[in-house]
Amino acid sequence: MNKPSVSIIVPVYNVAPFIERCLKSVMSQTYTGKMECLIVDDCGTDDSISISERMINEFNGDIRFQILHHEQNRGLSAARNTGTNAAISDYLFYLDSDDELTVDCIEKLMKPVQNDPTIEMVMGSYNRFSDSYQLPPLQRILQEKDIVSIEAVRDYYYERNVFSVAAWNKLIKKEFLVQHQLFFKEGLLYEDQLWIFYVVKYLSHLYTMPDITYLHYKRPHSITTGTGKEERAFHYGMIYHEITNNLTVGDRREAKFYVRQFCSRCIKFSPIQSFRQASLPFKKTLLRNHYILEYILLSATLFLSKFALGRSLFLFARKTRRVIRSLFKHLCF
Repeated sequence: MNKPSVSIIVPVYNVAPFIERCLKSVMSQTYTGKMECLIVDDCGTDDSISISERMINEFNGDIRFQILHHEQNRGLSAARNTGTNAAISDYLFYLDSDDELTVDCIEKLMKPVQNDPTIEMVMGSYNRFSDSYQLPPLQRILQEKDIVSIEAVRDYYYERNVFSVAAWNKLIKKEFLVQHQLFFKEGLLYEDQLWIFYVVKYLSHLYTMPDITYLHYKRPHSITTGTGKEERAFHYGMIYHEITNNLTVGDRREAKFYVRQFCSRCIKFSPIQSFRQASLPFKKTLLRNHYILEYILLSATLFLSKFALGRSLFLFARKTRRVIRSLFKHLCF
């Protein structure tokens, strides 16, 4: 039986200090099935692509490497979409060019797929590190689960709060992505959050595992962390506006999940008008679906967030809840 093939998609834009680390992790993979790595040149101004070309020329292995060139800079979403459209494999894996894979990442993620080809997504655990500022390493460890229905996947996503919204570190069946047109919206920051909103609407077979398969590096001057507060608020407003217009009719837990997310970010972006405007269609949708408690929560948060004391109380309540939850886990386990 032939092993399923996989395409690793690596968007590249001004990552010269990191691209060698990233590509070395691809070249070191232990998976013995067919693999290709699609490097998408998004027209950066440094020598990231030159480094990539040198590494590919020196590589002596079975992985097929190809560099796809944009004619102008189009952003991360467009680069991922370019790679998705060009991929010829059964499964796709999005790898950010400043991150790296564990040596057995693809081998481990592909193992459940070899036993059950109906699996649409396999998600491993990961470590997060900081390149330039003092943050302790963070581990996100998942339990091993085989989740086999849309309702069960949605339960896991909306109730467990362990499902990373990032597109990276997820092995995804290409047929599933194409069938449901799950491409990334171009021109948008935090595009993963909108993408995963749509993925969860259709995902009917998810497999999660505790194995660390990905090393994520958080940088202070990346696309998202290096962007000003006004612009971030604008993009989040666009995301929530689209989510509001596409909420699943009758699914209260979905509405509750995104109301809570919106309220949390409302405290952060409250003075910024472009973000507050995104609350208007949200409130209308909640009333139209008779989600009165969610409407009251959103309205109260919007009101309190106008005042420094209200924002402080909200942040205190959130920190207190985390402490209580952590203490409860410590006592119970």
